[in-house]
Amino acid sequence: MTPKPFPKVPVQQFPNHKFPDPLTLQLFFVSMINFCSTIIAAYQAWMTTASGYRVCQPHIMGLWAKKTALIPRLTQARIEVVFCSPDISYQPIYGPQKQESMEKQTGKYALINTKRSLENSMTFKDCAQNECETPRASKDLVCWVSLLHELHKQGEEIMRVLPPKCFADRDTPYSSYIPAVEVSTKSYDAIPPQVGIPLATTTISALAIMARRFGIKWKIFEPYEGKFRGEGNGHIITSSSARLIGAIVEYYNIKQESSASRCFYIPTRKADKLGFGLVECDRQVFSNKMLVDLDVGSADGLAKTMPLLMGRGAYRNKKGQVRIMKKLSRSMESSEIGFVPGLNDLVPMCAPMMITSSGLDLWMNSIPAPNQFKKGVTHSREALQVFETRLQDHLNDQGRTPSQQGTLILRALKFLREHHSSNWDTDEETDLWDDREGDDVSFRQDVRARIEAKALIRQYHMDMTDYLSHLEVDYRDLVGEHMVTATASAMYTLPGSTPRSDILIEFGLDEFSDPALAHSMSYYWDNLPELVDRIIRRQELWDNRYGVSRRTVEDAWFSMMFRAFCFQRTHHMIPDNPPVASVHWESRLPVHIG
Repeated sequence: MTPKPFPKVPVQQFPNHKFPDPLTLQLFFVSMINFCSTIIAAYQAWMTTASGYRVCQPHIMGLWAKKTALIPRLTQARIEVVFCSPDISYQPIYGPQKQESMEKQTGKYALINTKRSLENSMTFKDCAQNECETPRASKDLVCWVSLLHELHKQGEEIMRVLPPKCFADRDTPYSSYIPAVEVSTKSYDAIPPQVGIPLATTTISALAIMARRFGIKWKIFEPYEGKFRGEGNGHIITSSSARLIGAIVEYYNIKQESSASRCFYIPTRKADKLGFGLVECDRQVFSNKMLVDLDVGSADGLAKTMPLLMGRGAYRNKKGQVRIMKKLSRSMESSEIGFVPGLNDLVPMCAPMMITSSGLDLWMNSIPAPNQFKKGVTHSREALQVFETRLQDHLNDQGRTPSQQGTLILRALKFLREHHSSNWDTDEETDLWDDREGDDVSFRQDVRARIEAKALIRQYHMDMTDYLSHLEVDYRDLVGEHMVTATASAMYTLPGSTPRSDILIEFGLDEFSDPALAHSMSYYWDNLPELVDRIIRRQELWDNRYGVSRRTVEDAWFSMMFRAFCFQRTHHMIPDNPPVASVHWESRLPVHIG
């Protein structure tokens, strides 16, 4: 049977433009909407893994946001946020060519407020630019953005006064240290949720140096507890803590004037050490026999480092050292006196000359005080008057020929007293920031006189240092035996002692003078023969040096004391700012800034 053919269905005729029917069009649009919704949902789910991207933006990080990057982690089906933040430290000053090579080697960039350094550190040039570029325009900016700006101004001031030089030896006395940053790449995944913002990093040592140079005085400084609070000169540092990362400090600058960022003291490594109670010994006079710093910031630190000076001779035994430390501790614990006999004289006797010029900037003559006691006997005008008078009597002693070195020192003392009395025969700090106008004739004359006096005193200090470095007398023995005499004089200066009532009249001192300071210097002279005997025994017993004359030892002691007087009158110790514990010097314990 033949099958019936399919009926022919008429084909619908479309116009020339051929358009699909409405149902097909609706289905197409619905499917496309669903497809786009699926893609967007997948993209949103993927982008949510890029946590912190909103935070690493210019309104939070300033120019550092340029380094923010999104890195796909396909195997983890997520996106990682990577950003850059600064690691703040201090480094020596180099010349322009050497600075570029050091940047390549270390990856650290100096903060000196030049176009190149601003670009390398991604720091704003000026805080008075438009709203998008000024760090203070947005209250959401992390505090280390403005901190970098202030450090640039500090570095600029240092470079203005101390032109860059290539130092072959980083330990040279005049090599200056300036703030620097190293660009560190970090992942936002490492930031705890309770922090939530990018953090800069520094160290305990750098933070302490930074604060002291800004003029900040610490009220709380407990690194191991993560507690910091300090303020001064318009700067404030506070702290908080977070799990897993430790201490976080916050920086605020509430004083907008440029003077708020002025460096407060000589920006050298040796001066920075004084802020930790450490005195770096001058290698020119000590040679290589004192490579360890003296800790004069506390009784415990002094007990650890004083044996380095008294480790030979009559006081090499522990009983003798314990006896001396008890005398020092007793003086340091007494609250009724302002100075500890012999303690702060260690600074001018052991430290090198730190100032680099005789300029007008007071901060270039300032150094941190290593402790809170008075600046030492050699800082006082009473001791200076007694020293000159006793030296004159010693040289005029009948039966002996005056020594050439003693005569030169006496001549220098008289010349300074007669021609530069206001800058020499005084224990007052000379503040060169004068209120008088710069075109005032008397002001210019006073400035010129101060510069000449300081230059001459620096030259005398250099002459004494050179003389002592070529003597047969071991300078370490000289300082150590002087400390024996100085600590023995404490019995005349402690509370309850009865100094001679005629000491001030004997040396021509006024009624406002401190008799304890005059007694100390007079006691040194009274016991000079015993000091000479002990040093000669040391030289013969430990160095096999026989035939060292008494006059040689006496001249060495005269030179050491005159050198200390010169140091005290060319350096201004900043008062009322206690040192940080010496254990924090060069501590690499990290501190985060956020």
